[in-house]
Amino acid sequence: MSRFEVLTLLIALLAVVPGLIALMRASQQRTRIDELEAAQLRQNRATAELHEKQLELLVTNERKPIAHVKLDLVRDGRTYRFQVTNLGPARATDVSVRFDGDGGANPVVEQDYQAKFPAPIIEPGSTIAFLAAIYLDSPSSFNAVVSWTNPDGSRVDETAYVTL
Repeated sequence: MSRFEVLTLLIALLAVVPGLIALMRASQQRTRIDELEAAQLRQNRATAELHEKQLELLVTNERKPIAHVKLDLVRDGRTYRFQVTNLGPARATDVSVRFDGDGGANPVVEQDYQAKFPAPIIEPGSTIAFLAAIYLDSPSSFNAVVSWTNPDGSRVDETAYVTL
Protein backbone atom coordinates (compact mmCIF):
# COMPACT_ATOMS: atom_id res chain seq x y z
CA MET A 1 0.00 0.00 0.00
CA SER A 2 1.34 3.33 -0.96
CA ARG A 3 1.49 6.40 1.15
CA PHE A 4 -1.42 7.97 -0.71
CA GLU A 5 -3.63 4.94 -0.16
CA VAL A 6 -2.82 4.93 3.59
CA LEU A 7 -3.51 8.67 3.75
CA THR A 8 -6.81 8.20 1.89
CA LEU A 9 -7.76 5.38 4.26
CA LEU A 10 -7.01 7.57 7.32
CA ILE A 11 -9.03 10.46 5.91
CA ALA A 12 -11.95 8.08 5.21
CA LEU A 13 -11.76 6.72 8.78
CA LEU A 14 -11.68 10.25 10.17
CA ALA A 15 -14.75 11.10 8.07
CA VAL A 16 -16.61 8.14 9.57
CA VAL A 17 -16.14 9.46 13.14
CA PRO A 18 -18.33 12.61 12.69
CA GLY A 19 -20.89 10.48 10.89
CA LEU A 20 -21.03 8.06 13.84
CA ILE A 21 -21.28 10.93 16.32
CA ALA A 22 -24.12 12.47 14.30
CA LEU A 23 -25.86 9.09 14.16
CA MET A 24 -25.58 8.63 17.95
CA ARG A 25 -26.91 12.14 18.61
CA ALA A 26 -29.80 11.59 16.22
CA SER A 27 -30.59 8.34 18.03
CA GLN A 28 -30.54 10.07 21.42
CA GLN A 29 -32.70 12.89 20.09
CA ARG A 30 -35.19 10.39 18.65
CA THR A 31 -35.32 8.64 22.05
CA ARG A 32 -36.09 11.97 23.77
CA ILE A 33 -38.76 12.79 21.19
CA ASP A 34 -40.34 9.37 21.73
CA GLU A 35 -40.37 9.96 25.50
CA LEU A 36 -41.97 13.40 25.01
CA GLU A 37 -44.58 11.95 22.68
CA ALA A 38 -45.38 9.24 25.26
CA ALA A 39 -45.68 11.88 28.00
CA GLN A 40 -47.91 14.00 25.77
CA LEU A 41 -50.10 10.98 25.05
CA ARG A 42 -50.42 10.27 28.81
CA GLN A 43 -51.30 13.92 29.41
CA ASN A 44 -53.90 13.86 26.62
CA ARG A 45 -55.47 10.73 28.13
CA ALA A 46 -55.53 12.31 31.60
CA THR A 47 -57.09 15.48 30.16
CA ALA A 48 -59.72 13.43 28.34
CA GLU A 49 -60.55 11.57 31.56
CA LEU A 50 -60.79 14.88 33.41
CA HIS A 51 -63.15 16.27 30.76
CA GLU A 52 -65.31 13.15 31.04
CA LYS A 53 -65.53 13.57 34.83
CA GLN A 54 -66.35 17.27 34.48
CA LEU A 55 -69.07 16.46 31.98
CA GLU A 56 -70.39 13.80 34.34
CA LEU A 57 -70.49 16.36 37.16
CA LEU A 58 -72.25 18.89 34.95
CA VAL A 59 -74.86 16.34 33.94
CA THR A 60 -75.27 15.28 37.58
CA ASN A 61 -75.62 18.91 38.71
CA GLU A 62 -78.20 19.55 36.00
CA ARG A 63 -80.21 16.64 37.34
CA LYS A 64 -79.67 17.72 40.94
CA PRO A 65 -79.67 21.51 41.05
CA ILE A 66 -78.30 23.01 44.23
CA ALA A 67 -78.71 26.41 45.83
CA HIS A 68 -75.90 28.88 46.37
CA VAL A 69 -76.67 31.43 49.06
CA LYS A 70 -74.60 34.61 49.43
CA LEU A 71 -74.48 37.18 52.24
CA ASP A 72 -73.80 40.87 51.53
CA LEU A 73 -73.76 44.03 53.63
CA VAL A 74 -75.25 46.99 51.73
CA ARG A 75 -75.97 50.59 52.56
CA ASP A 76 -79.62 51.49 52.23
CA GLY A 77 -79.83 55.25 52.53
CA ARG A 78 -78.70 55.99 56.08
CA THR A 79 -78.93 52.42 57.34
CA TYR A 80 -77.12 49.21 56.60
CA ARG A 81 -78.77 45.92 55.72
CA PHE A 82 -77.56 42.37 55.36
CA GLN A 83 -78.85 40.73 52.19
CA VAL A 84 -79.15 36.98 51.85
CA THR A 85 -79.43 36.10 48.13
CA ASN A 86 -79.93 32.72 46.46
CA LEU A 87 -77.69 32.76 43.37
CA GLY A 88 -78.16 29.07 42.55
CA PRO A 89 -80.68 27.42 40.22
CA ALA A 90 -82.54 25.65 43.05
CA ARG A 91 -84.51 26.83 46.04
CA ALA A 92 -82.81 27.03 49.41
CA THR A 93 -84.80 25.99 52.47
CA ASP A 94 -84.29 26.54 56.18
CA VAL A 95 -81.86 29.43 55.58
CA SER A 96 -80.17 31.01 58.59
CA VAL A 97 -77.24 33.31 59.33
CA ARG A 98 -74.99 33.08 62.39
CA PHE A 99 -72.42 35.76 63.17
CA ASP A 100 -69.11 34.93 64.81
CA GLY A 101 -68.81 38.19 66.71
CA ASP A 102 -65.44 39.35 67.99
CA GLY A 103 -65.82 40.44 71.60
CA GLY A 104 -69.57 39.92 71.55
CA ALA A 105 -70.22 42.50 68.81
CA ASN A 106 -73.44 41.29 67.19
CA PRO A 107 -74.25 43.41 64.11
CA VAL A 108 -77.86 42.23 63.87
CA VAL A 109 -81.08 43.95 64.90
CA GLU A 110 -82.45 40.84 66.63
CA GLN A 111 -86.14 41.69 66.29
CA ASP A 112 -85.88 42.12 62.51
CA TYR A 113 -83.70 39.01 62.13
CA GLN A 114 -85.98 36.80 64.21
CA ALA A 115 -89.02 37.94 62.24
CA LYS A 116 -87.42 36.70 58.98
CA PHE A 117 -85.12 33.80 59.90
CA PRO A 118 -84.80 30.90 59.66
CA ALA A 119 -86.28 31.56 56.23
CA PRO A 120 -88.40 28.58 55.15
CA ILE A 121 -87.67 29.10 51.42
CA ILE A 122 -85.55 31.43 49.29
CA GLU A 123 -86.28 30.95 45.61
CA PRO A 124 -83.53 31.27 42.97
CA GLY A 125 -82.69 34.94 42.42
CA SER A 126 -84.58 36.06 45.53
CA THR A 127 -83.20 38.17 48.36
CA ILE A 128 -84.14 38.61 52.00
CA ALA A 129 -82.74 41.65 53.81
CA PHE A 130 -82.54 42.40 57.52
CA LEU A 131 -81.28 45.41 59.42
CA ALA A 132 -77.68 45.69 60.55
CA ALA A 133 -76.81 47.46 63.79
CA ILE A 134 -73.79 49.47 62.61
CA TYR A 135 -72.50 52.25 64.83
CA LEU A 136 -69.40 54.45 64.82
CA ASP A 137 -67.44 52.05 67.01
CA SER A 138 -68.65 48.90 65.20
CA PRO A 139 -66.08 46.76 63.43
CA SER A 140 -65.87 47.29 59.68
CA SER A 141 -66.03 43.59 58.85
CA PHE A 142 -67.89 40.55 60.11
CA ASN A 143 -67.51 36.79 59.87
CA ALA A 144 -70.73 34.88 59.42
CA VAL A 145 -71.88 31.36 58.66
CA VAL A 146 -74.77 31.05 56.21
CA SER A 147 -76.61 27.74 56.45
CA TRP A 148 -79.24 26.25 54.15
CA THR A 149 -80.66 22.97 52.93
CA ASN A 150 -80.54 21.98 49.25
CA PRO A 151 -83.44 20.22 47.50
CA ASP A 152 -81.55 16.92 47.74
CA GLY A 153 -81.57 17.23 51.56
CA SER A 154 -77.90 18.12 51.98
CA ARG A 155 -77.16 20.77 54.58
CA VAL A 156 -74.62 23.46 53.64
CA ASP A 157 -72.73 25.71 56.08
CA GLU A 158 -70.74 28.34 54.20
CA THR A 159 -68.47 30.91 55.81
CA ALA A 160 -68.94 34.48 54.61
CA TYR A 161 -66.80 37.54 55.23
CA VAL A 162 -68.70 40.80 54.80
CA THR A 163 -67.31 44.32 55.04
CA LEU A 164 -68.70 47.84 55.05
